[in-house]
Amino acid sequence: MDGSWLKNKGSMDFSDLNHGKKNGIVTLESNIKQVYANAGNDASGLEKVSDLAKGSGNISGTDGSFRNGMSSKDLEGYEKYWKGVAEKTSNDALDMEISNMNSGNIKKPNGDAYSSTKISAAVDMNTGDIYLGYSGKKGYNPSKPDYMNGDIIEPSLQARINNTKNIAANDLNNPYREKSSYEPWSVDNCAEVYATNKALQNGADIDNIFINTKTVNTGEYAPPCDNCKITFNGFLMPNGE
Repeated sequence: MDGSWLKNKGSMDFSDLNHGKKNGIVTLESNIKQVYANAGNDASGLEKVSDLAKGSGNISGTDGSFRNGMSSKDLEGYEKYWKGVAEKTSNDALDMEISNMNSGNIKKPNGDAYSSTKISAAVDMNTGDIYLGYSGKKGYNPSKPDYMNGDIIEPSLQARINNTKNIAANDLNNPYREKSSYEPWSVDNCAEVYATNKALQNGADIDNIFINTKTVNTGEYAPPCDNCKITFNGFLMPNGE
């Protein structure tokens, strides 16, 4: 890839994200190391890296030796910068998808307009790839696994879902414990589940995914529900969730 994900992120075409197609990979540029080496503990170090990233469009956080050589302060700034990039690009993807949905451009197999309550974007922090998922376990949902053709929820994610269900079912103070859920809906009803599953199916590391969710009707950020707070504990999210 040519790194256009960073250079052109404001005008990026997200039209294929529903089908799990990859968009934009950022890779490490060797001179980024020199920027950090020269910056030391200088507070301008992050700004220098940000400027270089925007100029080269060719940088990522996957070089373990590079990260291991950073000071704790530089590493914190490095992680903060890439989390900001993930939030910006996922916001762009979500806003475009909400616009498409509200315009009736997303169709069911019978040709009727499809809509959901929430949409999630899962960003693979190793590549910058973005995968969208829609809320709703019952009925048509284009982001659900195609169970009839052997598609599944990835085992690492299914284990987290099962853990949430088990905790909910055994919580005597939980009014929805008979549903094995902390909400009126099932644990695997949420858009976060289907976005993350698509990311995992395409090779993402479950320990390095950023999740951003918005409500379709308002376009506003949707914090994780009580189920997702458990299922996606440890995942990167906006607003320090």
